[in-house]
Amino acid sequence: MSPISATSSRWFVHRAGLVMALSGLLAACGGGGGTVEVPRFESTTVSGVAAVRDNTTGIVWAAQLGNTGLPGTARLATAAELLQLNDQGASVLDQYFAFAQGKLVKAQAVVGKDDVVWAVDFGDQAAGGLSDQASTDPDLSSLYVLSPQTSAPSLTYPTSPASNGTVTAGGLMWKVCTEGTTWSGAACTGTASLVAAADAPALSTAANSGAGFAGVTGWRVPTKTELRALLQLQNDLSGNGNLLPAAFSVDSLGVLPQYWSSTVSSVPTEAWVVDFSGRTDPGGIGWWTMTDLAHVRLVRTAP
Repeated sequence: MSPISATSSRWFVHRAGLVMALSGLLAACGGGGGTVEVPRFESTTVSGVAAVRDNTTGIVWAAQLGNTGLPGTARLATAAELLQLNDQGASVLDQYFAFAQGKLVKAQAVVGKDDVVWAVDFGDQAAGGLSDQASTDPDLSSLYVLSPQTSAPSLTYPTSPASNGTVTAGGLMWKVCTEGTTWSGAACTGTASLVAAADAPALSTAANSGAGFAGVTGWRVPTKTELRALLQLQNDLSGNGNLLPAAFSVDSLGVLPQYWSSTVSSVPTEAWVVDFSGRTDPGGIGWWTMTDLAHVRLVRTAP
């Protein structure tokens, strides 16, 4: 597989994403001293316009599609922002937003392509719903951000890996070393393996042999959602920078560290790949033909 072109229509902006960390925000109740969980979303108004606040990120959204009556500071949402919103699902969003499930909502233009924009399909939440579309597509709608993100996701990983070469947070335990490299007790040594998607599960089988890596079994190829969430920690949701948690800095992979997920795309011969190289476009997630070559980082459910 040749390096990914920033103009490739098969690559999609991440977000996103993207599962966001649980808000975990608690507000004290009066009198009894109990606590109440702050809801993920709440309806509000901005300059007299119906809006929706995301209490996890601080983003304030217009509650309706289009820019009619919006303040001049409103801007078109990024694809990463739309992906994180779409991840919440229709049962949640329909309570707050005045647009029907199934709308195709446009985001920013695709870099390097004239008259092409990213679009998120709010009727295709399970598959991510991201594609590139002609900006003149009559089915495209627009959703605007009234106030940008004010905080990063709260889930954090330790700054250093455990002595056994793992790092744990958010209910997941990751191998710090990319498959093909070996944990030395302080860093990863060797050369990372490049494999086709069909060969990725064999690496988890090897990690589970005997007592298992780090003395535990259950290692597997992560889903695209798990990889996407790992990439987006501390993200500003614009897809900027290499966002791999600091604990993984001991793993030096080279120029283009792309990882297979276990998630097959809507095309049976393709699977989702997440790109940790820090490129700003297309943002870190897309699908590759299963015969292409990528790296593997294994994960397991934390005990």
